[in-house]
Amino acid sequence: MYGAANGYPSQMASDPYTATVMDMTLDCHRTCASDAYKTSDIAEKTDILDGTQTEILVEGIPDGVDEEILEMLFSSRKLKTCSVVAVDFDGVERNAVIKFENHEDVKTIMNSRPITIKKKEISVNIFTPKTLCTIIVRGPKDIMKAENEETFEMYFENPKRSGGGEVVDICFQSKQSVFYITFKDEKVAKTVVDKGNHSLFRKQIKVELMKPNRSSRETMALTVSGRDEDFKHIDSISVKTVKVYGISSLSNRESVHLYFESNKQSGDDIERYKVDEYDDDIIYIRCKDESVATSLIENKHIIDGHELNVSLYSSPPPMYPNRLLVKGLNARITFSILDLYLEAKVGLTLVPGTLIYHAEKEDTIMVTVNGDLDISLVEEACESKPLEGSLLRFLPVPISKCVLVSNLSDAMTEDWIALYFANTKRSNGGFVEKVKMIQTMNACVVHFAVVGDVNNVLSKEHVLDGRKLEVKIYFQCIRRAEKDTEQGQFKQPAPFTVKANIQKIKFLRRNSFHKMAVEKQLATLYATIHWPLENAGEDVELFCTLSENIEDCATLAKDWTARAKACFEDFMNTLAVEYVVVDTNILRSVVEKLSEISIANPESVAILIHRDENKIYIVGIQLHVSWLTSSVERIVKDIKYFIENDPSWTKVTISHCRPMEIQMLLESRFPSQMQDKFPEVKVRINTNKNEIDIEGKHFSVNKAMIEMSKIKDAFVRNLCEIPQATSF
Repeated sequence: MYGAANGYPSQMASDPYTATVMDMTLDCHRTCASDAYKTSDIAEKTDILDGTQTEILVEGIPDGVDEEILEMLFSSRKLKTCSVVAVDFDGVERNAVIKFENHEDVKTIMNSRPITIKKKEISVNIFTPKTLCTIIVRGPKDIMKAENEETFEMYFENPKRSGGGEVVDICFQSKQSVFYITFKDEKVAKTVVDKGNHSLFRKQIKVELMKPNRSSRETMALTVSGRDEDFKHIDSISVKTVKVYGISSLSNRESVHLYFESNKQSGDDIERYKVDEYDDDIIYIRCKDESVATSLIENKHIIDGHELNVSLYSSPPPMYPNRLLVKGLNARITFSILDLYLEAKVGLTLVPGTLIYHAEKEDTIMVTVNGDLDISLVEEACESKPLEGSLLRFLPVPISKCVLVSNLSDAMTEDWIALYFANTKRSNGGFVEKVKMIQTMNACVVHFAVVGDVNNVLSKEHVLDGRKLEVKIYFQCIRRAEKDTEQGQFKQPAPFTVKANIQKIKFLRRNSFHKMAVEKQLATLYATIHWPLENAGEDVELFCTLSENIEDCATLAKDWTARAKACFEDFMNTLAVEYVVVDTNILRSVVEKLSEISIANPESVAILIHRDENKIYIVGIQLHVSWLTSSVERIVKDIKYFIENDPSWTKVTISHCRPMEIQMLLESRFPSQMQDKFPEVKVRINTNKNEIDIEGKHFSVNKAMIEMSKIKDAFVRNLCEIPQATSF
């Protein structure tokens, strides 16, 4: 309904009886129609001052000059401080209409000619708005036919039905399926457009006002509600390429190739396909002959239930002179690094705060440069010269024809929004190609047919359904709006958990020196650590401290998790853990003996005693751990040797047994087994206290305790091997 039109007339020829549009000749059926576009009427400028003019037309404006500079120029002391009310600047055509407070200011400007800026003379003339008597009528193809011309004329001559009046010309453009209707009175044309809701043959038709370009060139570019630079001079080009829009809705992009290659209108007449550099929803198909391209746009193309929009494509759209699209970046390339790189290679510097990341692709950005951009020089200078290990691609940025509209009410629909922005009187807009809703943001992207409509819309405040809308220029090449800078897309990384050896955690908790060292390392990466509580487990949590106030925060946030995790794990790997198993009957003696060890650097190593495991852990820097482990093993060996060779009688009470272990030892007949194996040893199990008494010679008691440990380990191992029950 609001799909891209297959082109708008970009030039009307000087021939009073024909006009060329999109490579097609329009036959005008009345001689008076051509009078509306005669060359004598085109140059709407004059040097005659009548005391009423307050606007001038400035043409030939050099690159790098904008509205602000123009306002300063024409209100400068050199021009006697004229009072500028408004500047309507066209950055593509490089012209501007400047409105002054009074006629005397215009007289001063005209008498001050020639006027130069940047050492270049600019054209300055009195501006007179051109008449707007012609409308464009669009509708379903089955009623948009030359045979219905008389019906359309009668409808638009009927004030009651259409709000129209006397029609001086009507002509039908068959290739584009549109009627061009010219009224005698400009007010009638505007009334018809403002009325809206037109229908013929019980079908809706859409009406737009055709506005001429304000340029004073000898040929006149006509556009719909604005300036249509996308199709400028298309009448002089042999168009063999079509633009296919809507590819992203297909499940398989290759189906497009298969469809068009098997199409009767194209078949073997397709030369090549090309994916759009800026929008993956678009491909271009180059045909061998322009007649093939024309036949493709005349038919509907439906693949997998999705209708594709196909239009003629003659040349790339106009580009911004100072915006740059960069592809292929990695996480190490920040704004500052890219700025230094471009300055070193091509002498370009970046405008701070203009970097915007692609909404979906982390390796793509758009940025604004200081001064005008020569993309060929950038490509040549940076080709085959990697930055931080990446080969970058540089592209110019197409001038946007889209706006992002936010703060929509829940009741808004695509049709409602399209009707509003297509209404020039209400929104300053023009013909809307399509509206794409973004439900998660209560927003939408409005695609205009004409570049100039974007600036027109941005110049006005918009209220729809009781809400003040936020409207920003939107860039298809990055799927983002203007001012949605790097800071605007920053997302705080979520905290994450990393497992660490529990002995190392205990070591760090008790060792302030190394604990502070790892915390400082993490702080440089904008990470803070939350240690687990005593005996709470091995899970350590890392939290991000990045914020929007930190330079390059969005870039740093992209791989923060990986960098913080690697930093923590690298530090933990510098610590070593070893242990020595000690029999229960000698553990106390070993611990007492450990106090005699002299440690040269106590900050680098620690001894952790686990009585329930009968283990002594040594944790710290590897070199110190190895030495201390050897010392502990030597102490254990000496004490064991002494006990094994000590004939004295001893009694050991084991009081940390679990009830299950007591039951297991009873079932395995542990007391009688030990009695048989070591006759001089007595084993008693007290089930009420969960204690085991082993009495006998030192050597034999020690052996019995070793046997008990083996039985317990076997029991635990068998328990782990029992398969889990399966529920049905």
